[in-house]
Amino acid sequence: MSHSNRPVAAITFDDGPSQKITPEILKLLSQYNIPATFSVLGSLVSSYPDIVREASNMNCEIVNHSWNHENFHKITENEIADSILRTEDAIFNACHKHTTFVRPPYGCSDTRVTKVVKDMNKAQLFWNLDSLDWKSRDSHAIISEVINNIRSY
Repeated sequence: MSHSNRPVAAITFDDGPSQKITPEILKLLSQYNIPATFSVLGSLVSSYPDIVREASNMNCEIVNHSWNHENFHKITENEIADSILRTEDAIFNACHKHTTFVRPPYGCSDTRVTKVVKDMNKAQLFWNLDSLDWKSRDSHAIISEVINNIRSY
């Protein structure tokens, strides 16, 4: 079977970068030559720009995930735009690249969020499968959740 016919899954990490966890993730990704997508918070990018730069240099996708994980349903359009712009600036300062996608925190999107993101020439990025890692914090439960629910789309 050729490589193009094999099933694939995208691996994403949200809410970072973390000074403790993200370098370990990058080490594993590098060891197995696996790219991933990192949805990052601008406030943390500002604190750990070297980690974002390393991920970007490894050809990982960097996605704008807001400044501080604000619920976009609870703030104004101007505040949404400001959160995205501040994060975009932090990402650009870290790795000299602009993002293509915005992952709204909590997956909270509506017509207002869609308009703001579109007006910024970006697209929204969501997930097909949530590993629920935030719920259990148990590696066996997380693996089971993913393996038992992964599907072709």
